[in-house]
Amino acid sequence: MFVCQWHIDVPFGKQKEVLDLMSKWNAEMYKDQKTFPGANHRTLVGHIGESASHIIDEVVVGSMADWEAGMNVINTGKFKGFAEDMAKYIVPGSQHWVVYRLADEVDGKK
Repeated sequence: MFVCQWHIDVPFGKQKEVLDLMSKWNAEMYKDQKTFPGANHRTLVGHIGESASHIIDEVVVGSMADWEAGMNVINTGKFKGFAEDMAKYIVPGSQHWVVYRLADEVDGKK
């Protein structure tokens, strides 16, 4: 399994607008489970030790193939409007993905 995190920073005071937009975007993506079938999803915001302007959108998938398939769905025209709306809130240069593989699968425990 893989934990895939999309990290962004947003301008000070814009967290609520971004979270509202992300909530709508995620509701659309996960409503029919075609984007990341069977995936777990959550959104995190900075609190202590990290700025409240830092937001992480996280999805846990079974394989990198599942993640890539989901990314292909996201890159379709259906989600283009959300991406354009989000772009105006993302601090340039802050957007990046971090992908972790669950350790128990690395050392053969599963």
